[in-house]
Amino acid sequence: DSIETPSLRKQLASCPSDLHNLLSVVAQRIVGPNEAPSVVAEVEEYVQREMGNDYPWPGNMRELEQCVRAVLVHKTYRKRSQA
Repeated sequence: DSIETPSLRKQLASCPSDLHNLLSVVAQRIVGPNEAPSVVAEVEEYVQREMGNDYPWPGNMRELEQCVRAVLVHKTYRKRSQA
């Protein structure tokens, strides 16, 4: 048996509000539940402003996690080039 899951790009294209939920899970894992809401707000604002809703997230969840970490530490994220 195999379970196929959609790419992050496809998942967010069909349900953009999932970004908030996924960021919440990642942020809680990185900074804990008390600090997560402010981190989520900061990263969501950054993603909307700098990357846009149509960013393809070529690294899927690993890239999303790296984005959260980079925005948290550096206040910026260097997007992956799309080959």
